[in-house]
Amino acid sequence: MGGCAPWARAAGLDPAGSAPVTPALVLVDQPRPWPRAVEEIEALAPLAGRARVQLVVPAEGDRGAGRRVRAYVRRPGRATYGRAEGRAPDGSVAALAVELLAAAEETRAEAPIEVLVCAHGARDRCCGSLGTRLALGGGGEVTVERTSHLGGHRFAPTALTLPDGRYWAFLDADRLGAVVRRDGPVGAVLAHHRGSSLVDGPALQVLEAAAFARVGWGWDRWERAAAEEPDGTLRLDAVDERGRAWRWSARPGPSREIVVPPCGAGAPVVHRAPSLIGLRCDVPDA
Repeated sequence: MGGCAPWARAAGLDPAGSAPVTPALVLVDQPRPWPRAVEEIEALAPLAGRARVQLVVPAEGDRGAGRRVRAYVRRPGRATYGRAEGRAPDGSVAALAVELLAAAEETRAEAPIEVLVCAHGARDRCCGSLGTRLALGGGGEVTVERTSHLGGHRFAPTALTLPDGRYWAFLDADRLGAVVRRDGPVGAVLAHHRGSSLVDGPALQVLEAAAFARVGWGWDRWERAAAEEPDGTLRLDAVDERGRAWRWSARPGPSREIVVPPCGAGAPVVHRAPSLIGLRCDVPDA
């Protein structure tokens, strides 16, 4: 099969640091066909600038009143989103989403794992074919939902897991299962990790991934904050479940730029792969 995703996979394109930064996210159940861009849906226009909107194929047999709407909001210092959910008739979806975004900011309870796989064929043929095939294959213990464009179609099949906000690349059923079960080493799936949507920027996402690989799946229970210092140093501070303070630091290295051929009539994409210099972890006293 042709397309940008098979080319990127064969070229060994590194997806690290390519996750869209997403402080707020709204999922809206909407039957297909979908337009090429979510922004073309006039009823959802009030959400522009407030949150990233993802369309989701409704569950088969869903007989709930109105359309299901889910909101996720980043909470400072927390490693996962706050979450709120509700239902609304078609004309009130945007208004409900605004209410849910406010409610999600106050959420403290841990939400169940949700998996969204990009299957937006109107946006990209690789996602439409590879993503749909993966989504329909299921994730075992967790329902896998088909969603609109997640960005990075060169990495198809792509997925977003919630509430941890991690974007994934080049998935297959086995690797998706490993991500969902979280029963193996993070290093086994790290090559498929695009980054955390809760971390601001490519280089900081690569630094966060290094900490994620060292700590393991329990990393998402730690409090943490990442920032770039005025001198350019990248810093990630974290507090573990025993209250101990940790710090990872590095400096951004040069980014490797690779031109990815387009799918169909689209334009080529310039992929920038960030790197780190002098990665260091300050480990607390035992």
